[in-house]
Amino acid sequence: MKKIHFTALLAAFAVWLANGFANAQEPAAFRLGAEQTRCPEYGTLILWHVIYVNGLKVAFIPPSEWERTVNPAEKKAVYYTKDYSSSITLRFEFQSSTNASSAKLTSTNIVSLLKERFPGVQIKDKIPCLAAQIQGELFHFTSTAGNGMATFLPLENGHIEICLISRNNYEKAKVELFGILNSLRLERVAASPSKS
Repeated sequence: MKKIHFTALLAAFAVWLANGFANAQEPAAFRLGAEQTRCPEYGTLILWHVIYVNGLKVAFIPPSEWERTVNPAEKKAVYYTKDYSSSITLRFEFQSSTNASSAKLTSTNIVSLLKERFPGVQIKDKIPCLAAQIQGELFHFTSTAGNGMATFLPLENGHIEICLISRNNYEKAKVELFGILNSLRLERVAASPSKS
């Protein structure tokens, strides 16, 4: 009798685990993971953070010794220093058939978006930004929250926003932002098989 209960329990656990794994593999789900690759020149291991969202695999080298939080509902990952003086946010916005307001971003839209997010924002400079073979714009700004940089990289059905804000150590935080931008890799991933 005990053997039957154990087998039934084991089978129920396997079904629960399989359903949870299948849900995590949905292409629209947002999840953050890590991968390691070996650098061929030096033989050292490199840690990459990988975000899976809306059928995309987005890989980058994360800021060293920074903490992180993830908000799957908002499709957002935030990296921050231990003293909370600097943060880098990666946010993904996608158009949907019900959300026609998220049209293609222009410089004017981006400035309005920055003004909404950061009180007292003043744009200091705007330059072209190339990351993951995608041409975007990089905005340098100041606000009451500190000095910042934000780039918006267009996707076929939305965009990636990568934003740095720093109260102290802005120059050091910029190095981490450029590390993300220079290492950024995007690739399409196949959708998981449908559940039957």
